[in-house]
Amino acid sequence: MKCKYCNGKAVIYVRRTRTPLCPSHLEEYLIKNVVKVFKHYRIDLSNKKILIALSGGKDSSTMASLMKKLSEVEDFEVVGLYIDLGIPKYSDYSLKAVEKLSRSLDLEVRTINLREALGFNISDTGFKRRTICSACGIIKRYLMNYAALVDGCQIIATGHTLDDITAYILKSYITQDLKSLVKLGVYNPPLNKLIPGKVKPLGYVSEKESLVYVLSSNYPFYHEECPYVSHETIEFQAKRFLNMVEAKHPGIKLYMLREYEKNRQLYEKLVEYPPLRRCKICGMPSQREVCSFCSIVKRITGSYDSVLKMWENNFLRII
Repeated sequence: MKCKYCNGKAVIYVRRTRTPLCPSHLEEYLIKNVVKVFKHYRIDLSNKKILIALSGGKDSSTMASLMKKLSEVEDFEVVGLYIDLGIPKYSDYSLKAVEKLSRSLDLEVRTINLREALGFNISDTGFKRRTICSACGIIKRYLMNYAALVDGCQIIATGHTLDDITAYILKSYITQDLKSLVKLGVYNPPLNKLIPGKVKPLGYVSEKESLVYVLSSNYPFYHEECPYVSHETIEFQAKRFLNMVEAKHPGIKLYMLREYEKNRQLYEKLVEYPPLRRCKICGMPSQREVCSFCSIVKRITGSYDSVLKMWENNFLRII
């Protein structure tokens, strides 16, 4: 099969647009979709410094490549961040993939080691898989905010794809978790100037498109999943279901996301939040006297000392 735009060999057939694409035109197509995200949400990138969250996986490698290439023609700067959670073997291999990607893209990457910064690894946060995954999400979000604030970044970019976002939207509909539903958009603006804005540049890009891109472009990534991931969760079941529907009705995921975004403000009106305050330990925004992050640290270490130490010292290391 030939690429629609040249005589090159197509590496993917985008079913929702009925378009076969070669590697170079696939990259062009993906960059256009990333640009659509920033234009749709009116995100001004001029003179901004953007923190790219890297996991070592395919999607963050795709996002990093596209954002780096876009920064070369637009007026903004990108830096990477890898959070070393201390998961045996998995974290080491992921870090190696990030290091290779950093060299391949000529991208400056910071790392933060969980044990060095806080005195524990992610496996110390609980004895059950679900407990660990829940704590992991809270810790990674907090450390991304920490890194962005310490490094002077105004926006945090994550590698979530269209598949990820729609699966979480469907899960929130099923469980009627409205508080989560209003947070699942492609873009969440800054919060009280204390938390940077968060964007998902691959919000209009499918997981398959991301995978084909990194493989055809020979960008390094670690293909194994985190050992704590379970495929029996509602979000994974939702992803399987949406994949089946997408196979019969190409484009349904993108339609679902766009309809969700149209109604997002309605969902926000249905949710009542307690007054936002500052955590009495670290000063970050919280709905409780002590934020979830500080509570986790206290539960594991017995004190808040490592949190205070982390804010007093810069634990970011450059690869």
